[in-house]
Amino acid sequence: MTAKFVKKEEAKKGLTENETLAAKSLEMLKETLQNESKEIIDCFLPIKILELNAMYTKIMRNNTSIQKKCTQVSVILTKNNTNNNQQNVINDGKEAKFRTKKKKRKRTKKGKKEWKTQIESLFNEIKTELKSIQDEIEPEVLTFMDILDKVILFINLQMPQIEDGNNFGVVVQEEVKKIISDASASAYSFLREIPKYFVQRSEIETKLSKYPNLRDYFKVLTDLDSKQALLLTHTVKDLRNNYFIIFDIIQKNYQKIIQPKGQKLATMSLY
Repeated sequence: MTAKFVKKEEAKKGLTENETLAAKSLEMLKETLQNESKEIIDCFLPIKILELNAMYTKIMRNNTSIQKKCTQVSVILTKNNTNNNQQNVINDGKEAKFRTKKKKRKRTKKGKKEWKTQIESLFNEIKTELKSIQDEIEPEVLTFMDILDKVILFINLQMPQIEDGNNFGVVVQEEVKKIISDASASAYSFLREIPKYFVQRSEIETKLSKYPNLRDYFKVLTDLDSKQALLLTHTVKDLRNNYFIIFDIIQKNYQKIIQPKGQKLATMSLY
């Protein structure tokens, strides 16, 4: 009996020690996460806002360049279409009689080759610029989502025990979390749109290779690239603005976020 009792006591003691060790480890993890979140709020957010503002200015210039090239494509298509219409007008004069079918074909083929070469060159430039902008933005979006997850976890760890009364601070916490969650959802929707753009573009390019003389496909491709450039520009602005809004609302409500019921302040006043 005595030996069994001793073993039970030792087992209980070992379990208690493990529980204590686990509790200490969790407390250390919580402290690490809180310190990391405070570093994000105090240092990372202000710097990132300024960095994204500079990036937005740069991408605005890139967007202007892309929109100009899209306009050039439209002008070339319109001009070529007008020239073709003029050539197709029936001419009953003497000049039409002396013009051979062979000369017509040569001139038409040469004209088609010229405008298609110009358009293909412009599309390649647009495609390269869009890829460059996207490669710059995508890591920023992923970082944004990761940072917001950490900030939400930080707020959750500050939430008090559920009880009646004095819940205004908790309401503030929930409101801040909602703003952050909405911003994260907006960033995620951008990531969902990226594959859609490439699928649509490849489908149009496939149709262009099958029907190279249909100008409508060129117009659709121009419109798609133009909208993608606007989306990328808007995304950078959205990232900057959301960082700014989150930083501002946390700064203004920081005391309510970390002391929703004032319990920490009360504990400190006892010492």
